[in-house]
Order: sequence, then structure tokens, then C-alpha cells
Amino acid sequence: MASCAPRPTGVSARRTPRSGHGRPTGHRAAFRGAVWLLFVLFAGAGCTERKALPLPDRIVLFSMDTVRADSAYDPQVAPELAAIASKGLRFDRAYAAANYTLPSHMSMFTGLDPAEHGVVRMFTRLSPEVPTLAEALAAAGYPGEADHEGVFVAARFGFDRGFVRSREHGRRAVVGRDLPEVLRAIAVWPGRSFHFLHTYAAHYPYGGFARYRRNSPARGLPDDVAIARLRRRYPFASGRVARARASRELDAEARAMCALYNALAEGHEDKLGCATAPFVPFGVHGAADLEAVKRSYAERVREVDRAIGRLRAELEARGQWEGTLLVVTSDHGEAFYEHGLYQHDYVPFDEVMRIPLVVIYPRALRTGRRSDLLVSHIDVMPTLLSLARAPRPPGLAGRDLSPLLRGAAPAGGAGRTLFPALLWPAQKPQEALRRVVVQGRAKWIDGHPSYGAEGLLFDVVRDGAEKRDMRLAAPDEARRLEALAREHDAHMKLVPPLRIGTGEPVEAPFDAEAAEGAAAGPGGLSEAEQRRLRALGYLD
Repeated sequence: MASCAPRPTGVSARRTPRSGHGRPTGHRAAFRGAVWLLFVLFAGAGCTERKALPLPDRIVLFSMDTVRADSAYDPQVAPELAAIASKGLRFDRAYAAANYTLPSHMSMFTGLDPAEHGVVRMFTRLSPEVPTLAEALAAAGYPGEADHEGVFVAARFGFDRGFVRSREHGRRAVVGRDLPEVLRAIAVWPGRSFHFLHTYAAHYPYGGFARYRRNSPARGLPDDVAIARLRRRYPFASGRVARARASRELDAEARAMCALYNALAEGHEDKLGCATAPFVPFGVHGAADLEAVKRSYAERVREVDRAIGRLRAELEARGQWEGTLLVVTSDHGEAFYEHGLYQHDYVPFDEVMRIPLVVIYPRALRTGRRSDLLVSHIDVMPTLLSLARAPRPPGLAGRDLSPLLRGAAPAGGAGRTLFPALLWPAQKPQEALRRVVVQGRAKWIDGHPSYGAEGLLFDVVRDGAEKRDMRLAAPDEARRLEALAREHDAHMKLVPPLRIGTGEPVEAPFDAEAAEGAAAGPGGLSEAEQRRLRALGYLD
């Protein structure tokens, strides 16, 4: 506390009148000593308050589902975010809590590791014992709303807790059709508030088939009449029936074209049932097809970026931008065969595990800063609570990153190890939870047949593309990081989520057996929920 007290300058630095050899004597000395001690104590006690950042008028957490860090930080792809981040705090080494939407978002909302909150299955709901970000902010005077696009951030999992209102929109609607309504709700909210925005706009399918056909006539892609004929013959809604028919009637090249079309479809309602496998770059046109898919993905990221720009413009026009604390992030990235894997189902590499994380607060920070500290989704809740001066619930795994806005270091210093979780999506049978370990320049990945049964070790500073596995060259380092993962898991204490429908605790949400009978039980999926999952490519 004494180190926090002001240096004795000005009036406080003037010398005390001296007698004899210049020292105060008797009661006067004792009195003055007591006065100075009280000044130091009260000055020190008030130091934290004086240095605290001003309270924001509104807090906005914007989750860009499926947006890679390299796309979000590319000014050619996301110019609005680049402009905003240039005046904010950008984290260049932010990692997802997990490789897909549900556990990552729940870690943002609880500050807990997926192994602690356990909300990883379609039939699980967050335990009421775990406080949420929205609840904690509401209790601190920041009530608010959630505007999201459902599926893995739906109310059924507990994401609605703490919000005055939680509204589910159609896919791409939060950044499209419904954006004016969403922005107005933020701008006209009376008093301090918290708003959560989420969109699947950058999620598969990426759109753009007509554009690719128009720009590449030599590719020989089918016209709209041929596509309509395929849709009638192989309706996507018939699932396995359509795929079985396509396997009998179409050659591999035609089926691959169907998969390409589905990747570039504008939405679920446009997809074809003749794709017997996910999109894979195929034949002489494979490289061009992959580039077309990546371009379409980038266009969808631009769509999200434009919405961020409109949010800023709306608040600036109303004179509210200065007092807005905006956090922009993603739940995970997306793979485009950099390591032979596609999308993000079970991908441990940085194209999926690294995420953008930008904190913008114009009232407190007017010059941009970049940080290379290792940070994670679990840091979002403690950071926002600190900036709102809200009490921190016990047991949070994350760090408060707000000191970085003042140019200071967060508690714990620079040394840190992150443990992102590898899980199958919520609607699929689970396996044992696997870990990614990131420490300094080293990254360890638990082994799995999908990408490397014995595990992988990378130097992500020297080898950012993760092409050189160092496991055999540095076996001691591999064993050390693997041991850290096991130790980390040994200290995780699950707060069992509840089974949707029955309210019974789910003691083993990561086990495959936990899903048995769930689809037919009270926690099963409705037809509408199944349609939403199919729309995102999660169900056949």
C-alpha cells in the first residue's frame, strides 16, 4: 500500500519546522508523525480507486462465430475491426477454451474450463451453482440483453441466465436483417447495460456458388436449371436416402461437385443431398475450388466486420461510443485443409484454436496496444467484471486482463500455460477429453488418430504454420508438457451440469455412455433444433 502512496511533492514535500538540530520534539513530533502515517495509509487505500479505469456506460461482447484470428486481423478482410483495434487492445496469442461453439461460449460466460462447467452435450444445462457473466454484471448494475443466432448458444444450455431478455434470431440475421433493431436496442437502453451479440454468418456454408460460377466459366459448374434438377432428385432433407441414391447413380466427380456446391450454398435450404462426403479439393480443379471456398469464407467475415462498423457508427452518431466497452472475439476458427482437416469438428491446430480478442474502450484507451501474452476465453469474465467493478465469484480460472488497458501487467505476470480442450461437437458421441498445451513458444497436442496418434509438439514462434513436429527431436519437452496436461486435469473439479428435461445432475458429461437414450428422452432435440443443426452442417 505504501508503494501506492503519492511521492511527497508540493505541500506534502515541505520540510517540517525544526528546532535545535531540526527535529520535531515531544507531542508535536508524535502528532505530525501520526498525521503523516494516516495520510500515507489513506492515500494508499485510495490509490487503487484513483487508478481504476472509469466505469463504462455499456458493455458489449460481440462473438463472431467461426472467425479465425488471421482473418479477423487482416485489414483486407476486416477493415472495420482493424480500424477499431488500432485504438484498442489487441491480443495476438489468444486461444479458445475448446474447438467448438458450446464449451467455448460457456467458458466465456463462466470463466471456467470446459472440464469444470461440463456443458458439452446437447442435453446438458449449466448448473445453477455456477454464476454467469450476465448474472454477475446485472447484480453490479449492468442488466442487459442477448441477441444471438441460437443452436449452441441457445437458452436451453443456460445462456439466457441473467439477461432481461434473450432473443434468438435466424442465421446471419444479427448482422443482417435484424441489425438495425439490435443496434437501436443497445443505443436506447436506459442506464448502464450489458449486451451479448452473436452471429453464425461466417459459419459453413459460406455462400458464393453463383459468384464462383460467374467468375470462373472454364470450371464448367452446373447452371441453376441443373442445380434445381439435382435438388429434386436428391433432396437434402432425405439424408441417407439421397446419399445412397447418389452413390449408385453419380460418379465421384459429380458427388464432389455436390459437396462443393453445399460449401458454397447460401443457406441450408439450398443444399443438395447428393454430396456423400464433406467438401474435399478434388481433381484438376481442386486448388481453385479450395480458393473459392476460402474467398467465400472471407466474404462472410467481411459481412460480420461491416456489422461491427455499423455498431460503432450508430454509437458515435449518438455520442455513446466513448463510454462503450466493446470486446470482440470468436469461439474458434476454421480449418481449410492446412493439416488435412476441414472446418472445426476435432481440429487442434491454430487455424481453429487461435482466436481474435480485441478490447476497445475509447474513454480509457486512445492509442492502440498489442499484447503477446497468452490469453483465453476464460479471461473474458474476470476482465469484464473488473472493468465493471463487480465482485469476482470464487473459483474463476481466468485472469483479469484490464491492467493492460493502463499499460500494466495482469496479475500472474507473463509466464502462463493454457490448456484448450479438444472435444467432439455436442451432438456426437464423446471420447476422453484431450488437451492442447501452450506454454511460451511450445505447443503440445494430445494424440488422436485424426491427426497424430502419438501426439504432436510444435515451436509455434519459429513454426507458426505447425508443419514441423518436434516430438521425436525433443522427447523430454513433449513428456513434460503432456505431464502438465495430466496434472491440470487432475485438479479440475466438475460442477455437474443438469440434464435438460429431468434436472438430474450429469456426473460424466464427457463419457460416450452419457448420451445413451438422450435423443428420445426429455433432453432430446426438437425438430426445430435438428433443423438448425442441419443448417450449420452438424447433422446429416
